[in-house]
Amino acid sequence: MTWKDDDFVPVTGGANLADAYVRDLDSLRNVKVKSDLDCHIIRLLALHPQISIRFRNQDLTCLDDVTKRALLQDLNDSLNIKPLRTAKK
Repeated sequence: MTWKDDDFVPVTGGANLADAYVRDLDSLRNVKVKSDLDCHIIRLLALHPQISIRFRNQDLTCLDDVTKRALLQDLNDSLNIKPLRTAKK
């Protein structure tokens, strides 16, 4: 029987994580986001640490959508992410 305040997924082990499992997200902590496109770019940068891009002012909101889409396309190309195919009519 579980209780209301019971932790159903307890922490096991208690050992420190290896460096390979710890990501440094401090460089992304201060990036300002305003739109879904901004969030998508930040998620890609956070999930793929091998991509190292430093924003000059840590503010995606000052970029226009065309520039953001170009940045996103560059990120997708470097990660080998292909666009979805459109259905033929």
